[in-house]
Amino acid sequence: MKNQYFGDQRDFMKYDLLMEVVETTPGVCRLTNVPMLTPNDETGEGNVTDFIEGNRRSDLYHYMRYCLARGDRNIRNLRTFFAQRHFAYYGYRDDIFYEDGNRQEYFDSIPAGALQDAVVFIDPDTGIQSGDNSYMRRAGIDRYLFWNNIVVVFNRMNANSVLIIYQHLQRNADLVVQNMQDKSTALADHLGRPSVACVDDGDIAFLIATKSDASMTHISETLPHYAQTHDLRHHLFPEVIAEKAEAQA
Repeated sequence: MKNQYFGDQRDFMKYDLLMEVVETTPGVCRLTNVPMLTPNDETGEGNVTDFIEGNRRSDLYHYMRYCLARGDRNIRNLRTFFAQRHFAYYGYRDDIFYEDGNRQEYFDSIPAGALQDAVVFIDPDTGIQSGDNSYMRRAGIDRYLFWNNIVVVFNRMNANSVLIIYQHLQRNADLVVQNMQDKSTALADHLGRPSVACVDDGDIAFLIATKSDASMTHISETLPHYAQTHDLRHHLFPEVIAEKAEAQA
């Protein structure tokens, strides 16, 4: 995550989705944001700010418009926005830049309480590691979330908690679904879970893993409607939970 992205079209989608999962998942009472914050750059990313409210959350839309109008693009503003919610919000190190050299300490130091009964959102610039270390260093290794980082955080979460990971999609649209299937299946394997849910708009995706089968069943039943409402794709990889539910019907 970079502050230059705050309040853009992707952020609007991102936080609307996070609020949906927090507000509809039984046993969840907080949103924990792990931003992996990196310095702004000159790429121009985050410049898509001319978006409409549509049928997403009106209060979120107007707050983002307010921040954009002030030129105040900083993820710390989320503390103010979420302050009046019925769920707790915790922005982990949202004012300190993340560096690969401190990777282990960064993830080990997330407070234990922030991982309980929570939607835990990890927001790397690019997503889960891809290719070898030399490739990621050329692209900027700070932009990637490593598998061992994910496992460490997930193992510390309690049974009610839900993990959501930001993933930037590749540009070849013909390979997007296969890529998401591969990423989701690998995530399920690393976490020892039967399935991982995935929501995407063809540009960015969110991989969703739960500690319990009951939570995943609930999410796999509620997210398809949300995805359809907002013209998103929803997948469950591998689809064993869906198949089990159909068999029991």
